[in-house]
Amino acid sequence: MFNKINIDDNVQIILGKRNKLIHQGILLPLGDANYIEQAIEDRKNVSDLLRKYMLTLLNYQGSYYLSRDRIGPSGLIELR
Repeated sequence: MFNKINIDDNVQIILGKRNKLIHQGILLPLGDANYIEQAIEDRKNVSDLLRKYMLTLLNYQGSYYLSRDRIGPSGLIELR
């Protein structure tokens, strides 16, 4: 799916994290202090990948906002 539109931004790693979020959720396991922060970071990575995928399918070209952006857009889809 991602290869067809030339997106190879560590897709397998990000999809693995997405699967972990789906099966374990953001709040589990409650005993691990770093788990929640990592789960939120993983969610942002998945969100950014899906955003780029949708914009590429729509033939969007230019800047776009990522999950971490606060001041200006840091994502960029260039002409191919």
